[in-house]
Amino acid sequence: MTTLLFPVGHYLGPHYLAGADQPAGHRVRVGASLRWLGTEPEVLAWTLAHGPGELGDPDQAWDRANVLAYGRWLAGTDLTDAVTRLVDRRLLVEVDPDGAGAAGFALAHRLRSLMLPLGPDPDDPDSVLLGTAGQPELALSELGHAVWRAGSRTGTLWDACQAVAGGDAGQPAAGSGGAAPPAAGLLSELLSELHDLLSAGAAYLDAAEGGSDAGVEIH
Repeated sequence: MTTLLFPVGHYLGPHYLAGADQPAGHRVRVGASLRWLGTEPEVLAWTLAHGPGELGDPDQAWDRANVLAYGRWLAGTDLTDAVTRLVDRRLLVEVDPDGAGAAGFALAHRLRSLMLPLGPDPDDPDSVLLGTAGQPELALSELGHAVWRAGSRTGTLWDACQAVAGGDAGQPAAGSGGAAPPAAGLLSELLSELHDLLSAGAAYLDAAEGGSDAGVEIH
C-alpha cells in the first residue's frame, strides 16, 4: 500500500505584523499549541497534503510524490524541502494504512469534525452526506461516517475506531454477517477516505490530547 501524506492541524489564517503588507506567517493550531507555516512553499505543501479535491482523481493515492508533482504543476515550485521540514515538525505525517505504523499514527492523533451530518445520500443508500445546512459537500461510507462522529468524543483516532468496532458510536456496528469490524481494519478503511474529509473541510487531524505538541512554536 502507498504511504499516504496527511496534514496535521487547523488553519487559522495569515498573521500580519503592524504596518506590514505581507504576512509574517500562517497560523495552524495543533492541540493546545500555535504553530507556524513560515514560507509560501510550506503553506502550499501543507495545503496540498489535504488532498487533490476537484483538481485530481478522487481514487488517486495521495502521497508525498503526488504533493510534489502538484506543487510543480500548480505553482512551478519544488516542495521537496518544505515537505521534509513539515514532516520533521509533525505538521505533515506519513502513514501506510495497512502498515505496522498505522496504529501508532492513530494513537498519536485524533479526528475533529468541522461539518454537520446531513443523513443518507439519496443517490447511494450506503453513504452518508456531510456538509452545512442545506449544502452537502461529500458522501462517506457508513463506517467512515461512524468514525467521523466518534472522533469528536474520543481522545484518539484509535479510540474512535475501537468505539465503532465495538458498536459504541451512536449507531450499530456494521460488518460482514453483522459482526463488528476489527479496529485495525476499520482504521485502514477510514484512512482511505480521510483525504476526502480533509480536502472538503469536513474535519481536520489534530494531535492527541496529552501529546508532546503543547506550548507555542514560533518560526
